[in-house]
Amino acid sequence: QYIGPGHQPEGAEEYYLSCFPSDTAVLFQFEHDGTDISQEPEVYIQCAVLYTTLTGQRRLRVHNIALKLTSSLPDIFRYADIDAVTCYLSRKAARLMERKSMKDVKEDLTVATVNMLTAYRKYCAKNPSMQQLILPEALKLL
Repeated sequence: QYIGPGHQPEGAEEYYLSCFPSDTAVLFQFEHDGTDISQEPEVYIQCAVLYTTLTGQRRLRVHNIALKLTSSLPDIFRYADIDAVTCYLSRKAARLMERKSMKDVKEDLTVATVNMLTAYRKYCAKNPSMQQLILPEALKLL
């Protein structure tokens, strides 16, 4: 799922942006299809951006990234990026506002955040006390 500026024509796989300045950030949410990748140490993602400069020159910019795989939930929380999580939640909220009320969007964000922190408490925290707020170190500012 793409969350960012621009639009995707119906039936197309690519996204169109009228302007793509150097400080533009885009966000993609990937979903695993269930294929067994447990023996792989990392997964590779590639993205290509085809654009035209102001002088009319066509250019292709290719971005590659290798991500380490883990099945360990504590590792996922340990290496979580607060900026990426915040960016994802805020952009998702902006998209939801197109078709939901502000109250519903707020509720969706609250539920998503509570579910994330509940999963940490349930699967990662050692000896959780019900009266104590337990947060992952990387997401304490969330």
